[in-house]
Amino acid sequence: MVEVKYAEYRDYLQKRQAANSSIMALLAGSKLAGHLLSLTAGSNKTLSEIFPRVDHIRSFNLKSQVATDILEDAEHHLGLMAVPYLLAIHEDYLKECLFLLSDAGLIRRRQARDAKAATVHALFETHSSTALPVESIELYDLIRLMRNCVIHRGGTASEELAKASSEISPLAATAWTKMTTQSPPTFAKLDRVRLGYSETVATLAVTKKIARAVNGGLATCCPREMWLERLLEDYEAHANRPTTPDKRMRLARGISNFNYFPLQFKDVEIRAALKERGHL
Repeated sequence: MVEVKYAEYRDYLQKRQAANSSIMALLAGSKLAGHLLSLTAGSNKTLSEIFPRVDHIRSFNLKSQVATDILEDAEHHLGLMAVPYLLAIHEDYLKECLFLLSDAGLIRRRQARDAKAATVHALFETHSSTALPVESIELYDLIRLMRNCVIHRGGTASEELAKASSEISPLAATAWTKMTTQSPPTFAKLDRVRLGYSETVATLAVTKKIARAVNGGLATCCPREMWLERLLEDYEAHANRPTTPDKRMRLARGISNFNYFPLQFKDVEIRAALKERGHL
């Protein structure tokens, strides 16, 4: 899918990529550390004695076998941090999308501002006349409930989570299995909620698919004049704007082709917008 890469969306993609890289680096690092510690199996020395030059090693000052056992469960602990972080990035982006709908006169500013994680997608669908992927929204809600149980219930499943996990649709269950190679989690009330590698992968995949669908909806429902304004803002933010009219037009056209390709702006539209802003 070709996306409209306006400023907020580019910022979202950058934050998401940085989070993804950091999460996978930490996960790989924990596995590398566990592999390295296997070489010290049977030692009675602490890690600070074996690796005295490693920064912060005294904060993890355990004997080799205990440290190895902890690192083997690192996926769970990373998931507890990664899933809420990824959901926060996604939810912040969806709020920005609602503000774009507000700029386009499609939703009241107060509605956009007061949107919650549980309602943000439904609000977007209603006010943009966009149908988001059903199975992705269902899985997002499942992950959101798991996140809420970890943060607000000490990691024990709520009745709402138990109900949602037991009623997951075949389409959503198939999507989860395809993304993670695991069956979707099911819970009874008060079960322990674990967030691990599967949940992290599912969160990355689900939020990516929803964000792309939202991007397509914005491209369709927001007026063309608004996107031209965004194109001009990108042009004006360019560090080295050319001095001649032809080169200015060429730069604006390049921005249009690279960031706003799905909108297929004509040269006549771009030129008129540049003239209106005094650039030609």
